[in-house]
Amino acid sequence: MAISKKALVERICAKTFKSSLTCSIFGFTFLFILYLLDWSRIARFPPTKSLPGLDVERAWNDLKFISLLPHPYNSKQNEVVRDYLLDELRPLEESNQPYVTVIDDLYTNITFELDNKSDLVYFEGNNILIHFQGKNRQRLPILLSAHYDSVSTGKGTTDDGMGVAATLELCRYYAKHQPERDLIVNFNNAEEDYLYGARAFAAHELSKNVTAFVNLEGAGSGGKAMLFRSSNHYVTKAYFRKNKYPLASILGSDFFKRRIIRSETDYIVYENMHNGTAGLDIAFYENRNIYHTAKDDLSHVMPKSLRHMMYSAFRSVNNLLDEPRKDLTKFSKPTFFLLFGKYWQFKYPLYQMTSVVLVVVCPIILLSILLRFPSLYTQIKKKRYMACFLLSCVFVFVFDAGTVLFLTWYNPYLINAHSGLVSALFYLTNLIALAFSFRTAATHSKLSSEDLSCIEIVLIWYVQMLWYAVFFISVVLSLHYELSSTYWVTLSYLSTVCCCILTLIRIHYFVDNVEDMNFTREERSLLGVPSSNQSQYGSVPQQPLIHRPSNLSTKKAHAKLKDNIWSVLYFIFIVPLPLFLCYDILNEVILPAGSQTLTDAPFSNKLYKLTIIIAFFSMVNSGPFIFRALSKKSTAVLTMLWITLLVQALFLDPFDETHPLKLATFQTYNLNNGNHTFYVKNITPFTDQILQFNPYYTANGGQCDDTYCSFESVKPSFEVNNPIVYELNQGKHQVDLTIRAESKWCTVNFNESVFVEDLNENRISKVYKSIRMGQREFLKPYTLNLTITEPTATEITCSYDDITDGTIPAYENFLQHLPAWSVGTKASTGLLKVSTSFTMT
Repeated sequence: MAISKKALVERICAKTFKSSLTCSIFGFTFLFILYLLDWSRIARFPPTKSLPGLDVERAWNDLKFISLLPHPYNSKQNEVVRDYLLDELRPLEESNQPYVTVIDDLYTNITFELDNKSDLVYFEGNNILIHFQGKNRQRLPILLSAHYDSVSTGKGTTDDGMGVAATLELCRYYAKHQPERDLIVNFNNAEEDYLYGARAFAAHELSKNVTAFVNLEGAGSGGKAMLFRSSNHYVTKAYFRKNKYPLASILGSDFFKRRIIRSETDYIVYENMHNGTAGLDIAFYENRNIYHTAKDDLSHVMPKSLRHMMYSAFRSVNNLLDEPRKDLTKFSKPTFFLLFGKYWQFKYPLYQMTSVVLVVVCPIILLSILLRFPSLYTQIKKKRYMACFLLSCVFVFVFDAGTVLFLTWYNPYLINAHSGLVSALFYLTNLIALAFSFRTAATHSKLSSEDLSCIEIVLIWYVQMLWYAVFFISVVLSLHYELSSTYWVTLSYLSTVCCCILTLIRIHYFVDNVEDMNFTREERSLLGVPSSNQSQYGSVPQQPLIHRPSNLSTKKAHAKLKDNIWSVLYFIFIVPLPLFLCYDILNEVILPAGSQTLTDAPFSNKLYKLTIIIAFFSMVNSGPFIFRALSKKSTAVLTMLWITLLVQALFLDPFDETHPLKLATFQTYNLNNGNHTFYVKNITPFTDQILQFNPYYTANGGQCDDTYCSFESVKPSFEVNNPIVYELNQGKHQVDLTIRAESKWCTVNFNESVFVEDLNENRISKVYKSIRMGQREFLKPYTLNLTITEPTATEITCSYDDITDGTIPAYENFLQHLPAWSVGTKASTGLLKVSTSFTMT
């Protein structure tokens, strides 16, 4: 006999939701399917066919040449890379395309003072500019930028070889396809040295009318390129439009704004030039512990990473070029986020206004509706229930805090190599704590097992109150600091509001009449069933929270089934949204970008705290269900798993060959007394352990303080006897100082402020205490005309960054004695700092 659709659905529901176990299986399966959909998006890279007109293989060959050797601004290899780019670009101009102009910018010099007003900077730029004239000259130009210098200690394959290779291939494309509006491409030099290449472009004539820009960077090594900063929602749309492989996070913008990320990119220069320019900052961000090291090379990246950078740059630039609007700067800030595999974006003022409205309106609406359900309101305001919930939260907090403190006390740098393990451990920590504490809360609420759905509803409302407190704080912070990254709190709170409304719908529309009054006194109070001697609220009969069928013995299974179905509906409304929002934030942004940065500054467990807090908020909405979904046996098994993970976490090595310890170094050499000292950042206890294998450290009595370990190592080697030559022509209060060095970077420091009249024939006429100078050529003299009124102690320091010419053998010696689980990097501009001192009278 044929079964009707309704009967079939009822039969499926009866099988699927007949017990807490089957409901749990359904809920976890639902989450797993959502995870697979999200994971499939993360794992996808653009194929070659998604880049029509672009030659990925040719770009890869460009990358091979660019990243052959380290090529910092202050090196001869930098000039080799520069010549290569010019050789590749000049044929584009010579191909009889009248709209293509290649500019070898050897003329832009900039002079400016730093924020302290006592330091002067002089810099000679040598950027390479390409100007593609657009078909519509009325629209303002777009800028595409990448820097072709690397750090002294790395080959710069990701930072920023991939950006340069992608930009070079885009130049070839637009040489064949004239853009709609002007496109200016800037291959800038000296980004790694205080962003001076971008500053030089900002002083160039072509920069004056730029309305939007795309900056390609490498703040990590390999993986995908992420949009982590955007100036306004209009240029953000250009990134997402027709982009099938986006990767973006608004957290990056807020982290830069709040100085959580202390380094900077050319983005900050371009955005502030000429009263504001709108732009996109697209960068690699993973594998930070090989960033700026010798492992930033071709062997640690894959062509698919280059394809993703090329794809993101091409889509963004092409969409900006096709924009019909003349000016793209006059738009509001963006807010964008990932949700279930799709990116959503809003204008920040709209998001801000919506948040303010919600923080005021939502509690008013919920409270006004709740008062129409006096029995539920009575249960929610019971001190016993509230105390159980608060104690549960306190227990979870203490358990989380204890786990973090114990882990960071015993193995503080574990997250460097095992961020996945730490994430799993913290999620499991919260799962166990929530299961134990909420089961205890339900037990002490004196509910029988058949009434667990009642406490489930009460707990849902308590979770909503918790989220409201967090939401209120986030709105205040968002308004005060203009933060967009609080979106996950807003959406998570809305999910709890929707679930609370769903509980009211159930109570109001889907209940049976209570006919059987054979309940205990406790159950009468819970269910809202008045006894014969029980007073009611005013003249209105008390509305039962959950009505029970008349014949409990025959309809118990049916009631259980309905309770389970409603629990699953609550689960779907309240759990997945915060779970996946927090998961994406934590495992796609925070841990990949931050797990390998603990050695960049004095140790702090803030990252561990942030990780476990986000894990808590991703799991807390499962609290009302978890004590039903997980039996005591299941909780015991999870506890054993948690202990296993914790023990493993305590004894795993925090550094390995894939995730090495990055040690920042530099060397000083005083020409006056011949002293030369090599400094290595002190990461206790690892630095001292490593240096014990260095013969110079052990033989010369190396010492460590809180910041650095220092020792006398191999003496620097120069082609000339004196690497810094200076000449003084002194008159009455007038001093002409000329400096020559085998370096493009020199700094002059005075013990007292002096009047600087001219610097390399540039009129200054102002008082300064320090002068930092960078120029295009080696051994080219610096000339300073100074006025002094008293004897002035002067120190000249010139920086050296070329590790390929034998000038800095101490660094080579340091690398030779490193174990496989550690790497070297520069501490700052100037891997070797050579100084000489004298007094001007």
